[in-house]
Amino acid sequence: MEHLHSSEQLDKEIANRDIIDKVMQIHDKKVQSAVYYTYVEELNQEEIYSITGQSPATIRRHLKYFKERLPFIHKRIGL
Repeated sequence: MEHLHSSEQLDKEIANRDIIDKVMQIHDKKVQSAVYYTYVEELNQEEIYSITGQSPATIRRHLKYFKERLPFIHKRIGL
C-alpha cells in the first residue's frame, strides 16, 4: 500500500520547494550547480568537477558564497 501524504504535508513540501527555487534563482548557474550537486545529488567535488568542469577550489568558493549569503536571502524573500 502506497503511503499518501496528508494535505498539510503536501502543502509544506510545496512551500519548501518554492523557497528552495527562490533561493537558487538568486544565484548564477555556477553557484546553483555547485549547491545542487553537493547537497541534492550528494556528489563529492571531484565528481562535480567531472560534470561541470569547476575545480574543487571553485566549488568550495561557490558553496562558501552561498552559505554567506543565506542570511541576506532570508531577509530578501521575506522568511
